[in-house]
Amino acid sequence: MNSPQAAPATLSPGASRAGQRGEKKRRGGEACIICNKRKIRCTLSQGIKPCENCVAFGYQCVPRERKRKHYTIVDAQAVEDLGSSRPPPAPAVPVFSPRDSIQEESNRVQTPRETAEFFADILNSQFSGARAPISTSSAAAICPTVSNLNVTTGIIAPSEVVSTPTRGYLGHSVYLGHELNDHEESAAQDNTDIPHRSLTEDDWKVLHLRRAFDLPPRAVCESLVATFIAKCHPWMPVVEDEILSRLQYGNMNDTPVLLLQAIFMAGSRMQRSASALDHASVQDYYNRAKVLFFANYEHDPMTLIKAVTILQYWNPSGPEHVSIHNSSYWMRIGVGLAFQIGLHRAPVKLPHDNHIRRRIFWSLFARGSLLSAGQGRPRAIHIEDCTINWPSAEDFPANDKISYLFPAYVRISGILGDLTRWYLRGCNDASTRIPEFEAALRNWIRELPGCLRMKGSDGRNLPYDPEARQLYLVYFTAISILYRPHLPSRSTRHSQATIGSTIASSCVARLLEDSLARGDVRDGVAMHAIYALIAGIGALSNYNYPLLWAASQAELKIITLFLAELAKTWQTAKGTLRILHRLQESVSMFKNVPDPPPLVIGDFDTSLLEPFSTDLSRKWPIIIAESAVNPKYRDITAMTRGRAEKVGSCGLNGGTDSELWLGDDTAPIGQVDLSPPSIMSNMFEGISRDSLYSYGNWFLEDSLL
Repeated sequence: MNSPQAAPATLSPGASRAGQRGEKKRRGGEACIICNKRKIRCTLSQGIKPCENCVAFGYQCVPRERKRKHYTIVDAQAVEDLGSSRPPPAPAVPVFSPRDSIQEESNRVQTPRETAEFFADILNSQFSGARAPISTSSAAAICPTVSNLNVTTGIIAPSEVVSTPTRGYLGHSVYLGHELNDHEESAAQDNTDIPHRSLTEDDWKVLHLRRAFDLPPRAVCESLVATFIAKCHPWMPVVEDEILSRLQYGNMNDTPVLLLQAIFMAGSRMQRSASALDHASVQDYYNRAKVLFFANYEHDPMTLIKAVTILQYWNPSGPEHVSIHNSSYWMRIGVGLAFQIGLHRAPVKLPHDNHIRRRIFWSLFARGSLLSAGQGRPRAIHIEDCTINWPSAEDFPANDKISYLFPAYVRISGILGDLTRWYLRGCNDASTRIPEFEAALRNWIRELPGCLRMKGSDGRNLPYDPEARQLYLVYFTAISILYRPHLPSRSTRHSQATIGSTIASSCVARLLEDSLARGDVRDGVAMHAIYALIAGIGALSNYNYPLLWAASQAELKIITLFLAELAKTWQTAKGTLRILHRLQESVSMFKNVPDPPPLVIGDFDTSLLEPFSTDLSRKWPIIIAESAVNPKYRDITAMTRGRAEKVGSCGLNGGTDSELWLGDDTAPIGQVDLSPPSIMSNMFEGISRDSLYSYGNWFLEDSLL
């Protein structure tokens, strides 16, 4: 028979009264002093040391000391520190993220409203000198345990789980051997050298003073989000459709506050309604997002990249100014973060967010390519270094227009970026590279989906589509650069136009004219100023060609009006207007020459214009009509053959078989008014040659300016 005294030794602590008492007393020791005092759930009971609440608020987490000495579980040093006269550290800003995990409803000691009030009391007591107290709703929006709290109903919505890996991408094994893979894995698992990421008291004061957590009313939120979806999202689809769907109805739960402020900034930047900006200005939203970013408030890499990509819409000044607020600055921060987490590499195992990863990376690539062309600076992403797949319609859950628009936009932006890089590197191997660029442009226009074309299969022009026409602005700009004209210079004393640049720049002018007529200019971005400038250069190159110059005068007027209207939204357009005026003055110094140079025809790939009607350009019908009288130029008349044969020079001053007469002389350039006084007064003062280097003057001849 077993001894009854031995039985308790084999039972669990809860099997006897003494065991129950011991468990009850032990439960008291499984909470820290702070959580026990506030009567909130402590994660020490789950084996998490220090507890999440103390980590969030920067307190020293000390387990609660039992009243009976023999149950003491606090070491002497901790007790000494606790009883010292030194006050506890001031609470730092919590690592608040609306996607941080929350505790289960059954584990909460307090109601959500009580918890929100508790955090609001703590924050207000610590920062009573701030401009405005933190309300319960504000605390609910930023508190880690009540980030999804509906302060009206007291209900917590399910949290969105953060699954983005924080490990940085390392590519050493590519060139040092695959043996490094295991060592890199082990190094990534060692977190002992990661600095503590809690914010300081000063950080939190700055966040509060900057009103970083202020959110607009529901009506304003819906308006700004609608503008963002319509004007920004097609070109930067970096936000998941599920998040945008929630925001459309004013539901800001589960969305990181940094991402919210970035979306509101971009939406307000493109917003036409002034009433939507009564709650906060564009700069207010930008400052809130910026302070959240630099305070290290958000730790999810994907959220950080999304936010900085969207922040490129701020761009308060032109590229002639060195700034940490312009598009190129934020774009390169986004590219650097994207490289850190390996967005440029095709993953071995497809993550669940693979589609959004591709959308984010290619948004950065397209933007970087356009900025390189617009500023004449090195491109941030070189496609040779990337193995990630190109974007496709499969990256978008809804088979809508954006699923076709964005891949086409990325491709044509990449072609323009390639052209820019080729020019910046000295135009080497022109006999090989030019046909390659022509083939790339030809394939792009032929593979364009029907919903993005300007002309239907029956030959009729399709209805006006502003998004599709933005693609064609890039396309015709690339053609203008590929067949770059030469403006008059001190050495040549005359301009030399090309068929490709003449027609392409004329098409851009017509697209800008349509945008002016429909009031869509302010829907454009700063890059539109560069498209207009390059079109203006193409028009100025026709100065020595009489009949073409007549059409150029009208196009220059349109370009000037477009830039003046665009300058109301984007400062870049003001600098572009200065450059266009400077070019006008430079060209006007050279008189019309009696024997102008030939109009370059032979190297133009006429198939690049096949999908378009001749009425898209003022000069295209003129060239066709005049060339029709000379059988030698039937390739230009038909516009159907792939690459026109070399047909020699085409003079403009006489009646021989090798000459093309384009009309009588027209008004000299000095009589063309390119600057409306009401808009352009004092705009051209103080322009210097150095400032032109910020506007991609790689497209111009150095001797001109």
